[in-house]
Amino acid sequence: MATQLETLRSGVVNFATQAQLFVEAKKGILGEIMEREKLLFRTVLGLSIFHLLLIIFLSPDQLLNDEPRYFSGANNLTKGYFVEEKLPDFTNGPGYPMLLAPVMGLLGFEFDRMIQDPDTFEFYVPGESGEPLKNLKWRLLPLRLLNIPFLAIGYLAIYFASKLLIPSRWALAVMLAMALNPFQLRWVPMIMTENVTPMLFGLFAWAYIKGLQAKSFSWKLVILAGLAFAWLAMTRTMFGYVALGALLSAPVLCLIDGYREKLKAATIPFVAALIFCIPYLSYTHHHTGKVFCWATNGTELLYWITSPHEGEYGSWLQEKWVKGDPLLAENHLSFIQSASELPPIEREERWMEGVKKHLESEGVEKALVRNYAANLCRVFFNVPRSRKFENFPKLVWALTGFVVFLGMAGATIVTLWKWRDVHMAIKLLLLCFGIYFCGVLLLPAEPRYLIPVFPAIFLWIAYVLSQLVEVRVSFRPVT
Repeated sequence: MATQLETLRSGVVNFATQAQLFVEAKKGILGEIMEREKLLFRTVLGLSIFHLLLIIFLSPDQLLNDEPRYFSGANNLTKGYFVEEKLPDFTNGPGYPMLLAPVMGLLGFEFDRMIQDPDTFEFYVPGESGEPLKNLKWRLLPLRLLNIPFLAIGYLAIYFASKLLIPSRWALAVMLAMALNPFQLRWVPMIMTENVTPMLFGLFAWAYIKGLQAKSFSWKLVILAGLAFAWLAMTRTMFGYVALGALLSAPVLCLIDGYREKLKAATIPFVAALIFCIPYLSYTHHHTGKVFCWATNGTELLYWITSPHEGEYGSWLQEKWVKGDPLLAENHLSFIQSASELPPIEREERWMEGVKKHLESEGVEKALVRNYAANLCRVFFNVPRSRKFENFPKLVWALTGFVVFLGMAGATIVTLWKWRDVHMAIKLLLLCFGIYFCGVLLLPAEPRYLIPVFPAIFLWIAYVLSQLVEVRVSFRPVT
């Protein structure tokens, strides 16, 4: 007995010693990274303080834009469900609400109902009198402050993913381009997915590139990449189709370009992503009866992009905008009111009836060319908009879109010219971006739809500038 106790004691001591050595080693590695990346962490800290100020001073007093949907989704999750059994509305997935729900549960939000103002069509949380709650901004502040760690993690992930392919100074430039562009800053003070999609795509990109560069296949990296992409798909549902498209096309790219040995590392993360999404897809199937259903608002978006009427450019329109314009009201108001009164599943079918009617209209071919040309312009510059909403954005928006467009155009030319010299990881990230971009252009597009793939866009541009082209500046003496 004494011998067994001594053996047990020796084993415990040995385990404790090994654990202490492991922890010290990890601390040493972390400390080394912190020491080596002082500028990086100071930059992220500075950005976090900047974002804190934006949230405190610029966050709205009520829930605006898409905030009511994410707020309601998170509130529902604290009660054990995502959509109501009788009204299964999947306008967005549960990815972002799942990140909000723990804080909402801890803070004990009891906002069980939300009212839509019949005049402004904006949602608000009512008080006991039925009027909008005052100073709601401070109650919502903890949820909006979550944007700070989400963005900080995203910037770090984007930096370390970029550093796998380009020098650290270029990786820092990629991170700053991601953090300081006006498209991103616009949404920092709000409960919007634009504050989490860079984090999810950045984590995916880091694990995916790391897996492609590894000498042997790594299940750990596959699971991390697959989980990040799955969460991204449940946050921005278009990525569900990107996962399927990449799963089918990545093997073709690998075989054509001679990367047969990397086929598993390039493909299986997308298989993992779709597997992780099975519970969500089962949930949507249970409520809608449809297979591979990611969202229930696709037909509404198709309705607007296929609009054949003169003076319209395929942009999405709110009911209040339609109501305020006589010509829009004549073309659309009675139809969209009839659709909005229906339950979500029937509403989707009603929107599809409108799409079919548009496609059967005379001159629809010309209208579709016009609308999709406008859509390509709108995704960068936010114009043109249908009818009186076709106002040019402020100069800062136009300049931002112009810089991004110019960078992508130049990078495209160099990439095609030096295709054989481009790293496999860049090609595969471009494949994901290309599938997503084509999907975005099929529906009414906005500049903020580029935010989830900005990590891929800026990394691609930086890779081209740092690895594929050489810029020399020389000064000749004046004679």
